[in-house]
Amino acid sequence: MKIKKTWATVHFIEGDIEIEATLNYETKSFYLSHGCNDRNVTYKSDGKNSRVDLDAAIVRNKCVSSALIYIKKELSF
Repeated sequence: MKIKKTWATVHFIEGDIEIEATLNYETKSFYLSHGCNDRNVTYKSDGKNSRVDLDAAIVRNKCVSSALIYIKKELSF
């Protein structure tokens, strides 16, 4: 019997932030996404929540960095 590993999905979670990494071992490609669109790319603040927005950006960056390190190792880039 031969086992062929093609797709994998891994979640990187820190607090309320979750990044999903989907890897394709055959094509050595990957996708990064998250479950909601809040604070996806732009961070708008009314001045009251600017600290929350900044903290969320830092945490999201931590999750994305961890995902990229994992992907590099898994796909042997």
